[in-house]
Amino acid sequence: MKSGALNHFPFVVYQDGKRVLWNPIERKPLANRPEERVRLRYIDYLTLECGWPSTRIAAESAVSIQNRESHLRADLICYDKKMKPSILIECKSESVSITNKTADQTARYNHSIQADLMCITNGIEDYWFKKDQNSFKTLNKPPLIQSQTIDSIRKEPDYWQKRGFLGNKIDDKTLSDLAGLLKLFWSDDLGWQNRFLHIQHEIPEFSFQQYYRLINLDSANRIAMSFIAGSDKNTYFIAILNRDGNNRALLISNLNKSLSGKHDNSQLITSTGKRFFDLRKIIPFRFPHFKTEHLANIPGFLNSFFMKSI
Repeated sequence: MKSGALNHFPFVVYQDGKRVLWNPIERKPLANRPEERVRLRYIDYLTLECGWPSTRIAAESAVSIQNRESHLRADLICYDKKMKPSILIECKSESVSITNKTADQTARYNHSIQADLMCITNGIEDYWFKKDQNSFKTLNKPPLIQSQTIDSIRKEPDYWQKRGFLGNKIDDKTLSDLAGLLKLFWSDDLGWQNRFLHIQHEIPEFSFQQYYRLINLDSANRIAMSFIAGSDKNTYFIAILNRDGNNRALLISNLNKSLSGKHDNSQLITSTGKRFFDLRKIIPFRFPHFKTEHLANIPGFLNSFFMKSI
């Protein structure tokens, strides 16, 4: 079944000007690894969407396995009100397929934990199991009850700020409008793929490693788009043109500058160099009156701009 974590993003903070993952359960920074991102996204799903108290979630708990001297670690354990293990959750990287071997491994962990429910996730698909006497049966739908919709969670600027998409160096009204833009941008209605990209290019304000929306223009060309909060507290719009598997153009737009009327708000970086331009002449953002159909047209505007520029 579709993962509950699919529409969530990991918590991030800035430390010494660098953005790092942040575990809100253990309140500590984490290395930016695929399985860590999935685990943090699942914590978001549990606490925000399902209302599971964070005080009853343990991350990376040591687990004793029979006939093993060393301890292994369970990704997430959710406890009931009596602090009895209720759910064991095993988190894998998005690139890892869930197999019978994965299920057997999780079941071995649970021999020690004795939770009534097990979930195996790669952040794309969830596989739920419920204890049935001495074995587990597969569930066809998640056993958790949704306490909030994803739309209600995403409407607040604070949600996007804590996940590195939105800066706070702007007035409250514009901040709220940008949160509305992000809510539409990441909605399922657009039908765009979500993927974390390791973009090696960096600038002083931020790293480009982020979740992006991918749009296939044709068999050779695709565009990746996202928003990034910089260490300078500004909000940036990013677009990347990929042709035949190679990144050919990188667009960086400072939305704070754009919304304040400054003309040199954006830059285009290609193999031939860098040039500045005004994003408002390329993309009619129609700020603050956004609709899904407006966002759906942005890849076309960007494609026309890129084709003329490289």
